[in-house]
Parts: sequence; C-alpha cells; structure tokens
Amino acid sequence: MRGFFVTLLKSESMNKILKGLFLVLSILLLGFGIYILNPSENYDNTNSYMIIGSGVLCLILSLLKEKKKGNS
Repeated sequence: MRGFFVTLLKSESMNKILKGLFLVLSILLLGFGIYILNPSENYDNTNSYMIIGSGVLCLILSLLKEKKKGNS
C-alpha cells in the first residue's frame, strides 16, 4: 500500500500541490475531530476517533519524502 502513495506523489509539479493539500486537510480533520470529541460524558466517540485517524494519515502523507536516486 505504501508503494501506491509513493507512486502517487512522484510527479514533481503535483508533488508540492498534493503535499500542501494533505497538510491543510490534516489540520482541518484533526481540528474537527478534537472539536467533536466529548470525553467528559459517556458518548460514543467512534466518529471523532475516525476523523482524528484520517487527519493523522493525511499528516503522514504530507510529510512523506521521496527517496532520491543516486548517480551510480
């Protein structure tokens, strides 16, 4: 599965756009997930945990760096 995302991010022109988009999306998802999280009462917080997990995944994708090929 990791190879798919590395292949997705290989294009140089789309690389910065996708990484920026993933970063903004991760900030929004993490913020919204924390906002709807209600730990003080016994509510089902499954949706909040899924949104926070999606935000973490987008953050990882935005920080993913390609390996540079050597000139050997």
